[in-house]
Amino acid sequence: MEWKRFANKYRMNWTEDPVYSHFSTSERIVGMYDDEACIVEVVVRMHADQTPHSRERGHPDYWGWMDKGENDMVMIQPTWCSFDAQFAYGVGADEERGNGKAYRLTVEETRVVKESKIGNVCG
Repeated sequence: MEWKRFANKYRMNWTEDPVYSHFSTSERIVGMYDDEACIVEVVVRMHADQTPHSRERGHPDYWGWMDKGENDMVMIQPTWCSFDAQFAYGVGADEERGNGKAYRLTVEETRVVKESKIGNVCG
């Protein structure tokens, strides 16, 4: 499965890799999160390694949520910590209740939609 999304692209001091955030199917919604940041189009796919909390230090480790009975990936975050924080009692509690499932993801940039106003983070 794969999902096309728009996202802000950032450079962070904890990684040499670009970090994508504020995922949405709407370019306009992404721009509302940060109107000065770069906006890119990305393809999100399930990671081949679904090991829980499998993280390599210094690199983004994307996680998302799929509601039970749905085929859409939502709540995508670049770290387990930021992903888990979106759930009142942690993602495990929602999975145990059968509300859906967390998936480790890969994010591939396909094109720049809007250049940044704050420096060369798109390139």
